[in-house]
Amino acid sequence: MKKPIFIYLLLLALVQTSLPTAAQTAETPQAGQAWWGYCQALPDDPNDIGLLGMETADTYDACVKLTRASAVLNGATVHGIAFMLPATEHIEHVRVWLSKKLPASADSADVQVKDVSAEALRTMSQGYIRVLLDTPYEVEDSVYAGYTFTVTQAATDAGNYPLCCYGSKTQDNAFFFHAHRSLSTWQDLSGSPYGDLLLQVLLSNPTVPQNKASLMAAESVTLAGGQEGSVPVYLTNEGLLGISSIGYSWTVDGTEGDMQTYTLPQPYTTIGGTAVVGVPLTPDADFRQHDVRLTLRQVNGSSDETAPQMTDLKIITVTEASERRILVEEFTGTWCGWCPRGMVALDYLHEHMGDQTVLIAVHGGDLMAIEQKTNNYNAVLNTVSGFPYAYLNRVLGCDPYHGTDQSYKINDNIYIDRDINRLLTYQSEAALTVAPRWNADSTVFEAQANITFRYNRDDAPYALAFVLVADDLHGNISSWNQENSYSQFAAQASYFESTPLYDIVRGGSRLAGLHYNHVAMAAWGISQGIDGSIAAPLVAGQTQTYTLSAPLPEISATLLQDKRNLSLAALLFNRETGEVVNAAIGSIAAADGQSGIGQTAAAGSQEALSVYDLQGRRLTSAGRGLHIMRMGNGETKKIYTR
Repeated sequence: MKKPIFIYLLLLALVQTSLPTAAQTAETPQAGQAWWGYCQALPDDPNDIGLLGMETADTYDACVKLTRASAVLNGATVHGIAFMLPATEHIEHVRVWLSKKLPASADSADVQVKDVSAEALRTMSQGYIRVLLDTPYEVEDSVYAGYTFTVTQAATDAGNYPLCCYGSKTQDNAFFFHAHRSLSTWQDLSGSPYGDLLLQVLLSNPTVPQNKASLMAAESVTLAGGQEGSVPVYLTNEGLLGISSIGYSWTVDGTEGDMQTYTLPQPYTTIGGTAVVGVPLTPDADFRQHDVRLTLRQVNGSSDETAPQMTDLKIITVTEASERRILVEEFTGTWCGWCPRGMVALDYLHEHMGDQTVLIAVHGGDLMAIEQKTNNYNAVLNTVSGFPYAYLNRVLGCDPYHGTDQSYKINDNIYIDRDINRLLTYQSEAALTVAPRWNADSTVFEAQANITFRYNRDDAPYALAFVLVADDLHGNISSWNQENSYSQFAAQASYFESTPLYDIVRGGSRLAGLHYNHVAMAAWGISQGIDGSIAAPLVAGQTQTYTLSAPLPEISATLLQDKRNLSLAALLFNRETGEVVNAAIGSIAAADGQSGIGQTAAAGSQEALSVYDLQGRRLTSAGRGLHIMRMGNGETKKIYTR
């Protein structure tokens, strides 16, 4: 018997167009009907759909299990089945079916079987193949809904891997398949990394509301006074028909406005899932903080199934936009085999979003762990459930590489930049700069932070924190080596070639010779800021100055390798929300204003090397173009990287 082969890969070249939405391709459901599946959200890019198969011409059966244990399926009637094929060439004998048990073939399905005509077939770039059943079927205890097809020639990726799936982990009951010649027994992929089978059923269910949702908004939002803005709102779909539009009203400082309608850019249909939308609001130009209530009154124009729901938040109206930088704190350790993805993500962000981010790598349990004698990160680390992990602005927790994307695959590209860009669309209530400088013998530094608030307030629930950050830490002993779980994919390295993980995958189980950047060395006020660092009242346009004067912390020579690679980050906390509302970072200049002050320890017998762009900003990895290379011995060279 041929050994079964499971291969999960990106469709790299077959599909070049964007996927249409379900509404563009579906037969129009009758009133009270909706398409539903374990995986309802499709990727924006069809290249992100996964393909699974046996690498041979064969007959495949694939299905999901519908059970009354699910609220949406309890009392439901099935009217149709939809599925995807990557291509239609060399595909024959396509059928959909329902069966109370996993059938040996479509012919043995014990509820219903229906042939699908060749004219009805379409590729996954065109969306789902949707088939209406001849006789609707009411779900009893459970039933399998599936499809069958025969691949007559497996000369392409579409023939070798004809099952379409999506996501990072298969849900229970969301993916069963077998192949008649090469895999005769049914495989339940629940809990596997392949994702859910892209199959939907057309349902009606009188026990499930048609139009219902709940909402929650961010605790605090800053908007430009007098200008149209938007508030991030989290809408959870509780209705069979999903959410196409909402009717809502704003109440500002006790005064309620008229009901308005917001139409989602694309209907959201995942039952129990949450969509993030930007609900419009134009605040007054009074440059202060407001108590605001958002009331949800209608879903899809109907108020029959949604009682008014309210969420409260603070709106700050500002005089003008301030340059905003997003704080990215990555929690990592050399002992953590999956942490290399956080390292490469920070290097990527430094190179591509350096002016818009402040990056801090917080090590735990290794020789770069922040010194215990300083005001350390322990309180923050205690909130982290596992490594690798990241906080954005201390309020959004996510993966340091994949961000908040929950449907990623192991060989996906970086997604955390999407979360950062979303946060950058919102205003900051204050501008922040920091200018650190050593004293004459480089033993004490002073950091002057300038904070200009953009609104008026009698009190001041804000505070500053500071973090000493080191770049280019390295050494030759084994303690510097990074564990690397990605090495297990070395045989599939080509699937990572377009991602920053490519070199990591090929690097072996322990990565030696790495240069670690953005490493937190010491911190002041890191949990919620330093008491008294911001004074009341806050006056729009008026700059406050706070100076941190601190001796160089007691850091071992192993870590304090080159003072020229030390920077200081300043973080502005809103103590009411716990959010870092702005951040800044600057290299610590010498007392004479020059950028270099000399090494304090040999860099593990390896030559210290930094690469700078023409503006003097240090690059972790040199992109294409002209750069300035500054060697450890002080020599400067111009180089061109191709």
